[in-house]
Amino acid sequence: MTEVISLIAVLWLLYLYECLFWPPAETVVFHSLGLGRWQWMSVSNWLAPLERGIFLGNPLPPLGGALSVPRAGYAISPDGVYAWSPEFARDPGLLQDADGFHATWQALGAVRSDGRIVFVGDTPFAKLPDAGAARRLSGLLKRLKDMPAAERAKAIDDANARRFDLAAATYRWSQLQSAARGLRVVCNLLFLTLMVAGPVASLTIGLGQTWWWWLPSAGVFWLLVLVMFYAAHRSLYPEDGGERGEKLLNMFLLPVAAVRACDRLWFGALRGFHPLVVGRLVLPPEEYADFARQVLRAVQYMPPPLSPRAPLAAKIAGWSTEHLQSAALGFAHSTGVNIAADAGAPVAADEECESYCPRCRTQYRRGTFACSDCGGVPLRALRPSSAAVARV
Repeated sequence: MTEVISLIAVLWLLYLYECLFWPPAETVVFHSLGLGRWQWMSVSNWLAPLERGIFLGNPLPPLGGALSVPRAGYAISPDGVYAWSPEFARDPGLLQDADGFHATWQALGAVRSDGRIVFVGDTPFAKLPDAGAARRLSGLLKRLKDMPAAERAKAIDDANARRFDLAAATYRWSQLQSAARGLRVVCNLLFLTLMVAGPVASLTIGLGQTWWWWLPSAGVFWLLVLVMFYAAHRSLYPEDGGERGEKLLNMFLLPVAAVRACDRLWFGALRGFHPLVVGRLVLPPEEYADFARQVLRAVQYMPPPLSPRAPLAAKIAGWSTEHLQSAALGFAHSTGVNIAADAGAPVAADEECESYCPRCRTQYRRGTFACSDCGGVPLRALRPSSAAVARV
């Protein structure tokens, strides 16, 4: 019996490990317990050496779902490219020097993608969540580089507008739900057979007397998951054959990983859209309004670039920031979000607090002029009060 308990414990540890996700820092993750209600969380860069966050998916039936929506990690303008992001509180990107890599379109070297990293010449420009996103960014940079200068501004605005295209996101969301519907049922059956019925029968009756029925049953569901995942992934990601092969190999070698096949199908499916758009699709209206105001604060009050010493970098950052703000605020207005409801200085928590960060709303005591948590966003004056406890 001790050996059976050890085997079951190892099985569950492997399964729980497969429930962990490691999204890039500065990512918004939307997740569901599987009951149709979605929530969101912002992944911080607390695993700094890995430039990753961590997220535990719902391990129990009906298994839920998760969507990873990273913010863009670069700035593009008609003048050139800059390895700094107007959407990051901190810059976890790959930098060439103190100012970050930046170049005009004319001086831009050969653009290529290698795995998840986009290179300009031999210099890493941006690290993307997956190889498919890296290929798409590489293709965009190549097109813009070869384009007449007069056409670049419109082409960049069009690419930015696609991130805020609610109709396209809605269609993609419906495709995703349709592709995963049957797969989700089989994944739940595999969980019940492999992780519940088999271990319970082995503990109560004995492994030797029960393996012959629950193990083949789990094997049938496992094979069905592999076949259905292949079909669904090929339908949703026709160009990502390499990534599809890696995921299938992982689920073939480790059957408990197949229980999470839906997460592998869903997790990056809406990465091409802005978090505001994905939130509009999945969050309840009352939660979306609060979420949108928090995202808009991050868009309106962005941290300054890494260094203002390079005029070209500052020019690219300024153009990119202005056009992102315009697109985000326009989308919020079209969805009826009341931006003014979150405006205005909060009341000071106590008489020692005199400023606050307009991005994260944290209050600060005297002598602080910029928010360290938001990458140096300048602080603003609070409304004076004698409230009880300071929130620092």
